[in-house]
Amino acid sequence: MAVGTQYSVAENGWIRFEENNSNFEYSTGWINWSGVDTSGGTDNRTNTVGQTIKFGFIGNSIRIIAPINKDLSNSIKISIDGKEEIFTEYNATLNWRVCVYEKTGLPNKKHTVVITTNSTATNILDAVDLVVGSSIIPYQDSLPIRKMVIQNPNDSNQHYSLSDNTLIHLPDNTTESIIEHGIEKDRYIQLDVPFDKHRHFNNTPVDGTSGKVFTQDVGVINTLSIKELLENKGFKPLYTWYETKMTANNAPSPLVAFSSSEQSATFASWKAFDGNVMPIDNQSSWSASITNRNGTLALNFGSKKVFDCIRLTALEYTTSPKDFQIQATNDNTGTWTTLLNVTNEVWSQSISNETKVYTFDNTTEYQYYMIVITQVSASNKQPMVTELVFGNVNREVN
Repeated sequence: MAVGTQYSVAENGWIRFEENNSNFEYSTGWINWSGVDTSGGTDNRTNTVGQTIKFGFIGNSIRIIAPINKDLSNSIKISIDGKEEIFTEYNATLNWRVCVYEKTGLPNKKHTVVITTNSTATNILDAVDLVVGSSIIPYQDSLPIRKMVIQNPNDSNQHYSLSDNTLIHLPDNTTESIIEHGIEKDRYIQLDVPFDKHRHFNNTPVDGTSGKVFTQDVGVINTLSIKELLENKGFKPLYTWYETKMTANNAPSPLVAFSSSEQSATFASWKAFDGNVMPIDNQSSWSASITNRNGTLALNFGSKKVFDCIRLTALEYTTSPKDFQIQATNDNTGTWTTLLNVTNEVWSQSISNETKVYTFDNTTEYQYYMIVITQVSASNKQPMVTELVFGNVNREVN
């Protein structure tokens, strides 16, 4: 594990961005400190609560580099794409250029990062390391594009975001304002505002044609039907979840749940796919054998399906997945493909049934999907999962 490891220079396969990179946006209260032991000769530091560093990056992994010592903060907040965690720079002895935080397995795309000081002890940023081929970008450029969404009229659990650029193009002779294709074949979505005809030169969908057009300019053109996200809010991903509601390891057909081990029939594999999140004293969860410190939990969907996100509910802190992968295959006896890799996940120590959502890049149909848990939060506990739900994110209407 990289956290706690000293990297005098970026590890092979990684690239370093010093703290004075112009794309790092500091709040007031940070000072630049010079020292021969720092990376690049300087770092930025503060002992004021609530100070921030904002930036974005394009890539799938990130490391925060800083010194560690007994007088440094043990509670620094970091938010990546709105998901907040805590890391520490506290250590009994001094060491420089140490990885104090790492996140890997993210989708290879733009991400927003906000680091916030949380104590009056000294907080330091020395550098940020990214995988080679990644880049630091300004915070503003990393923010999600504001988009509108449409709800499927036949399924309230399905939502669709709008494509970039031109959403709708209707011929000059069209008298109605409708989406003629997009949600379902032969179904229509009525727009709640009329459109003026004007020339719009755009190669999507028809180059150089004239007609009624709707473009993706939130707040400029009136709203499309259903709802518009607020101007001051980023686009929040909308998910379609595949609800399994299992009642046994092989029911309902064709679903089949299986795992590396089960503590007992009370903690059978299907309990993680039954759709129930129960109080901890009346739990409905899968548990590996109590002697196991790792385990796998899988679901055969009976046919090939494409998923690119999961919703994972951990029963409680000690048995929660800390290091895990999502894998998939079409041959249960053959090779599994890793779709998501999560390391050093931090779960709440004060609440049960905490739920986290993870997205990953996948366009391939698989029949089998599996979570591989290699470590839980407490070293003397077995893996447990209250619910594991697969789904899709960010469908677009073209």
